[in-house]
Amino acid sequence: MADYPTESDETLANLLHEQRRFLPEAGFTAQANATVSDYAESDADRLAFWARQAERLDWSQKWTEVLDWSNPPFAKWFIGGKLNAAYNCLDQGARVVITDLQQKPLDEAVAKVGPNCSGIV
Repeated sequence: MADYPTESDETLANLLHEQRRFLPEAGFTAQANATVSDYAESDADRLAFWARQAERLDWSQKWTEVLDWSNPPFAKWFIGGKLNAAYNCLDQGARVVITDLQQKPLDEAVAKVGPNCSGIV
């Protein structure tokens, strides 16, 4: 092994000091789910921001604490909360089908939600 820096070592060292920024194109930014106000809200109060985001999910048992950081570097999020991740991954149309299937005859449920969701049944 060499005792002097190689070209590869110098390249890696230079990357540690990279200051350039590469902004996304305007079209990509316009269709993004996160907005500038989301970033501002998360900077102002990150725990309140994540609590608000978690409220968008269906919880079978709501959490009692957003973040437990009592044992760094191990973070525990949404303490006491329970959710069904698979259910939360389904879109609203699929949830309607599942609910209707539990409450109505199959043909009536499919007729209500339309052809877009009938493949789920």
